[in-house]
Amino acid sequence: MAEIPEAKKCCFCVPLRRGLLAWVYTKLLILIGALVIVALLYALLLNNYVSNFVLGMLIFAQVMLSLEIIFDIVFIVSAHKKKYVYLRIYYKYQLATLANDLIYLVGYIICVAIEFGHELHILGMFVGIGFSVIGLIALHVYFVYLLRSEVRKLQLTTQFKFNNLGNEPECSAEILE
Repeated sequence: MAEIPEAKKCCFCVPLRRGLLAWVYTKLLILIGALVIVALLYALLLNNYVSNFVLGMLIFAQVMLSLEIIFDIVFIVSAHKKKYVYLRIYYKYQLATLANDLIYLVGYIICVAIEFGHELHILGMFVGIGFSVIGLIALHVYFVYLLRSEVRKLQLTTQFKFNNLGNEPECSAEILE
């Protein structure tokens, strides 16, 4: 099986850890804005006749955005302190959210097709949002790749070695033929 190459720089020019930190700080601001937008969309659609499935998807999005914000804060702290264990937990979380995003995209497509398939003016807006989500998933895959490289780099540089500083007993033997 082929080995995935390690990234040395973020976006081909910035040191990996600093680039990841800049990326997560930016992502944190965007996530806070997205959380506000989803909350406003929920409030707007709550007064109209919309299925419970759509409202459930919006609530699920709010929960996932809130969880992402919490984990991004954990990443920021662990990256500044170079804590391998927390970065590895964040990496596993990002793999899980990548799978979740793909499932959410499929649910979103089904939901939009069922709810708004007959209203073309609304459908166009939701299709645009769908393409944006696909682009965000592609960026997420790149981010996970960079994060994996940083976790592997920290794993290789923070290995523990136990040295026995006491006197080692010497053993000698004579071999008789």
